[in-house]
Amino acid sequence: MNGDPTAQCSLGLCYKKGLGIAPDTKLAVMWFTKAAENGNDAAMNNLASMYEEGCGVQQDFSKAAGFYRQAAEHGNTLAKANLGNCYLSGKGVPADEGKAFRLFNEAAKMGSPKGMCGLADMYRDGKGTSRSLTSAFYWYQKAASSGDITAQKNLGWCYDTGSGTSQNHVQAVYWYSKAAVGGNSIAMNNLGVLFLNGKGTARNELRAVKYFRMAIDAGNLMALNNLGNCYREGRGVEKNDAEAFRCYEKAAASGNPSAMKNLGSMYESGSGVQADLSKAAEWYRNAAECGVESAKKSLEALLAAGHDIPEAGTNDAPAVQSDKPDEQPPEDIVPADENDELTDVIEKITEDFGRDIILENTRFFAIFSDYAPKMKEERKILEFAFSQGIANDVISDEFDAQMKTSRIRSKLSYVLRDEVITRIIGCFSAAYKWK
Repeated sequence: MNGDPTAQCSLGLCYKKGLGIAPDTKLAVMWFTKAAENGNDAAMNNLASMYEEGCGVQQDFSKAAGFYRQAAEHGNTLAKANLGNCYLSGKGVPADEGKAFRLFNEAAKMGSPKGMCGLADMYRDGKGTSRSLTSAFYWYQKAASSGDITAQKNLGWCYDTGSGTSQNHVQAVYWYSKAAVGGNSIAMNNLGVLFLNGKGTARNELRAVKYFRMAIDAGNLMALNNLGNCYREGRGVEKNDAEAFRCYEKAAASGNPSAMKNLGSMYESGSGVQADLSKAAEWYRNAAECGVESAKKSLEALLAAGHDIPEAGTNDAPAVQSDKPDEQPPEDIVPADENDELTDVIEKITEDFGRDIILENTRFFAIFSDYAPKMKEERKILEFAFSQGIANDVISDEFDAQMKTSRIRSKLSYVLRDEVITRIIGCFSAAYKWK
């Protein structure tokens, strides 16, 4: 080897990935360390990732951040982006969105696709900078064109929802397709939704099912509920209640509230499974506890019919899975007014921390969890709504209530049910006294 740092780094990669030799993460760490000590910036970045992942070495976020910093100081653009993620998440360094933004910005302008995608995320979420969907779209475009798979998926989302650009489902299909080829399971699921509904492409339920299956195989359990719906409705597959039940059962176990409600209805009707009103009630309860209003109504109707059903079940609802919305997002929360408990929580937070607190995403939700520890589903929905960029609309002095309502509804209408959006708008309208 003659101490050549480039060769040492390459050998480390071979051991890490099992290229031509049996994989050995400890040997990978050893060779990355040797190369890093000899000044190889790529090895410094690779060594940092090993410490971050706990791969071949004990996990140590502080050491990971340190090696990312060393590599960044040697001009490694990927390391700059990775260090930006450390500051964004607070792993190994104090959380600092401003530093994260600066690092992503530097990496992006040096041509790093990961830096571009990170910078786009910061503009989209208004972290470390003023929120700008137009700027987010610009950087997603550059990153996607450079081959970044996550950016391709996010660019598809921009076109899909009309965020930062005009809505264009044809372009959404194009970019979701590229991301799906790259293995992004969210893009696969979202592409299935577009084919199922004939948006941006001819309606093709067979291809929709294909993409739902691909997403599931890639680990996206949210797509299971979509596939279950296809089996239940006979869309793209032969109608099969037993298969629909199996899909809902797996999705419900992974924490999908819609699937919990669907599973309850299958048990109630005896579709695809032997009728069991106790289990129907149990799954309705689980879904209702996650905020699915229709499940609450189904449970009330079941109990009102006079069936002998226990008032409390033994099955605990799984932790709710968080992911991009599926084809039929759950009726997670219901319309609101000034007496809504969620409105009270938001008002209390703004009274104690100021009306602009919703622009500090991480801090706002940390406070929200303290003030309303039981409102887990409301937090999940609000986090998603904030990710679509509604915070600036909520507090903007440029728009009246009608315009704010229109802007927020347009951003959320594709992925959330109307009654969910109505509650979100109602809560913020009441809490912020829109005029």
